[in-house]
Amino acid sequence: MIKNMSYKDKELKQEIEKLVGKSFGIKTIWKLKGVGSPKFRIREASRSFIPYLPKIVHGEYCNIELRPSGIILRFRYHLDNMGWIIPFHHLSIYKSGDYYTIHGAGEYLKVDKAHSNVNLDGFMDKMLKLKAERSPEEI
Repeated sequence: MIKNMSYKDKELKQEIEKLVGKSFGIKTIWKLKGVGSPKFRIREASRSFIPYLPKIVHGEYCNIELRPSGIILRFRYHLDNMGWIIPFHHLSIYKSGDYYTIHGAGEYLKVDKAHSNVNLDGFMDKMLKLKAERSPEEI
């Protein structure tokens, strides 16, 4: 589900929390050593993203926020902050060389690191470990 997350909207916040959970507390953020990813460069995308990608003003970049039951992949479209909300039970990640392909609910984004000195493998390992820790009842 791709949503405009630029403005505070109580209904959207409740919908997101229902899908991927509330933001982590400060203790958990410290324990996980952060819940945000480095910047990714978008290389390829499925049909749902086509209206957004050619018009991205600030470059085709995104980042990921970890949540207890999923992730929010954020990117810019014009002056808006967009979010692709993916619960863990819909999330699949594949690595091919330097690229990662993130699949969720029939859509995908192919990304790689935006800067040469960034280690994406550590963040992806953290995300997959968090996904593996969630039992099917929680997800």
